[in-house]
Amino acid sequence: MGYTVSWEQLPFSDYSYNNVLILLPKVIKSQCKVKPWGIVIGPTDDSCSCVERYPTMMTYSKTNRDPYTKDFMKLLILMVEYGAAQNLRHDDTDMTIYLEALEEVHAIHQLGSYYMQKAYFSSLTK
Repeated sequence: MGYTVSWEQLPFSDYSYNNVLILLPKVIKSQCKVKPWGIVIGPTDDSCSCVERYPTMMTYSKTNRDPYTKDFMKLLILMVEYGAAQNLRHDDTDMTIYLEALEEVHAIHQLGSYYMQKAYFSSLTK
C-alpha cells in the first residue's frame, strides 16, 4: 500500500537552508545525507525521501509508511518554520503522525510556528 507525503515547496534562502541543516540531526533518528542538490532521509539511496535545495517540481514523496516517514515529516515541519514549505499533507485522513512529529520537534527546538502548524494539522484530521 502506498503512502504519499506532499507539500508545497517554497525557495530556501541560505539562512533557512542552513538552519534546517543544523536542526535536522537533532530532531530525527533516521539516516540523513546532504547532497549538492538537496537533503535525503532514509537508509539507502533506493529507500529514501528527498527535498530539493532549489525546488523544481519535486513536491511529494512515496514513503510507504517506512520507518523514516515521521522523520521526513519533521524535515517538512522545519521547512515550514523557516518559510521553505507550506500545505503539508499525506494520503490519510488521520493527521496523528504529523501531530506527533510536530510535538517531538517542538520538545527539542521551540518552534515559533508551533501553534499555527498544530491548528493546521488538527483542522485536517477527520
